[in-house]
Amino acid sequence: MAPPRLRARAGDAQALKALIASGGAVAVAAPSPSDSNSADGGDPLGASGAGDTGLSLDLGDGRPPLTEPNAIARHLAASFAFSPALTTAADDWLEHEAAILRPAALRLAACEAAAAEARAPGTPPGAAAREAAPEEVALRAADFEAALAQRLERALERAPCGPLAPGAGAGALSLADAAVFCALLPLARLGVLAARSPAAAAYVSAVEAPLLALGGDPARALIADAAAVVAAAARAGGPCLARAPRLPRPGRRNILITSALPYVNNVPHLGNIIGCVLSADVYARYCRSRGHNAVFVCGTDEYGTATETKAIEENLSCAELCDKYHSVHRSVYDWFGIEFDRFGRTPTGAQTRICQDIFR
Repeated sequence: MAPPRLRARAGDAQALKALIASGGAVAVAAPSPSDSNSADGGDPLGASGAGDTGLSLDLGDGRPPLTEPNAIARHLAASFAFSPALTTAADDWLEHEAAILRPAALRLAACEAAAAEARAPGTPPGAAAREAAPEEVALRAADFEAALAQRLERALERAPCGPLAPGAGAGALSLADAAVFCALLPLARLGVLAARSPAAAAYVSAVEAPLLALGGDPARALIADAAAVVAAAARAGGPCLARAPRLPRPGRRNILITSALPYVNNVPHLGNIIGCVLSADVYARYCRSRGHNAVFVCGTDEYGTATETKAIEENLSCAELCDKYHSVHRSVYDWFGIEFDRFGRTPTGAQTRICQDIFR
């Protein structure tokens, strides 16, 4: 059986986490053109925050490669006896980092990098590879600050320099610290982290040297170029700014995922979530973690007698009722972290044209 091999692009902070987990012992190679997670126009940023990174771990035993960054880090920590061991508290942090912190940080990094490119001297209007309007940057910044407030900022009040996971040993950093540090590093290299959270910026500065010591020279070399770190994060978070349509890719598993469309005549409850969109979301996350070209679409069903009767009950027009409850559904699914690629509405022009084309 061949030893594991990490495939990563220069500057990829998520690959840095893998090197820290292995103590710098895992071999590193550039992604090959056949790597499923490295094709141009990569998968949209899902819960994993992976995006188009090219990151994968060849296990060397014939099994499919791992592509989700924390799955790679956990595997390498177990294989190379990362010290201290992955505690339950550290594992909770990895879940939070993957679901909440990393996606918000990468999306903000993509917006900030796009805005910086557009502001660069000599860049004609509209010539930047990606564009981010000021309101888009403000929205992503608010999302990021909300993600920090959920857990990290409270933890840093207790331990400004870490460790984040109790039980790892007195003063010992764990994979929790590695995950959070790598999620925040691109924003630090962009020079915007301190403005969003001085506590987070101070934490990154405090843990950088000891974590890089764990990863050794390969870790230091991987992130030596600050511009490469920013570019890798912008590539991973960039799908949120992309304007091109998602299309099937030859030679890839192209998977379209949807679920029952909820009616806009009520506020969704837990049973609606479990019986409707949650299973589709779980499957979509799995597909993205395996590097498949998966698209998860859903939306509100705004046709039918139920809509008309509810509109009469609330003394609203059908259009007003649909606007009201579409917004309610959207906010509820956002609160639960359901990662749609597209959450639309049945009366839209595109929906109408597609349905009519099917039946013609």
